[in-house]
Amino acid sequence: MGTTQKRPRVVVVGAGFGGMQTAQSLAKSGAEVWVIDQNSYNTFVPLLYQVAAAQIEPEIIAYPIRTILRRAAHTRFLRAEVRHLDFGRQVVKTDSATISYDYLVLATGSRTQFLNVPGAAANAFSLRTLEQAVALRNHIFRRFEQASREPDPIRQQQLLKFVVVGGGPTGVEMVGTLVELRQALRRDYPELDLRKMQIDLVHSGDRLLANLPERLGLYTARKLHRLGVTLRFQTRVSRV
Repeated sequence: MGTTQKRPRVVVVGAGFGGMQTAQSLAKSGAEVWVIDQNSYNTFVPLLYQVAAAQIEPEIIAYPIRTILRRAAHTRFLRAEVRHLDFGRQVVKTDSATISYDYLVLATGSRTQFLNVPGAAANAFSLRTLEQAVALRNHIFRRFEQASREPDPIRQQQLLKFVVVGGGPTGVEMVGTLVELRQALRRDYPELDLRKMQIDLVHSGDRLLANLPERLGLYTARKLHRLGVTLRFQTRVSRV
């Protein structure tokens, strides 16, 4: 009488792009795969800037993890927060369960880097999670509402000034979306002169989109300049 061979168990911590790709790639390997994440959804991070500028609703870029993994054989999802990794005993301890593993994949993503700039972590808005995108969207519209009621023209102009730090893809996309938002809100705020809305892009390098061909960075800079964006090259933030 034959014995049933136990499936090796792979635990994937993190359900971002890396974690989900790993789980789906292992679905036909014969292994038992566990995906652990503190959220029940996968976020399409490249479109967070559109949520922040109210171009799309948050749920459009949030996909239920269980739905994505529905057809992945021998794959389970656990919504939990990982508290401890015991490499010796090969277990993952979460706030709700302890899962043993044969193989462990850590795909928890990266963190926002404030580069030790004083005040940045406390006062600047990050754009890495869905919650942060929604918080930024709410903040932007609170500023428009405040500006629409502000009698002091100097204070009003301060409320309508936006500074984006970083001339990579996310920074450029965010600035471009703010330009589009300025156009879209003219009818919603007829009492505001949105020509006073100032958008600054601060970048430590000498050109935008440094990881792409130079001509694209130059074209983008010219385009943003024509749209009224103030570009500050070779400028580092010293304090927020």
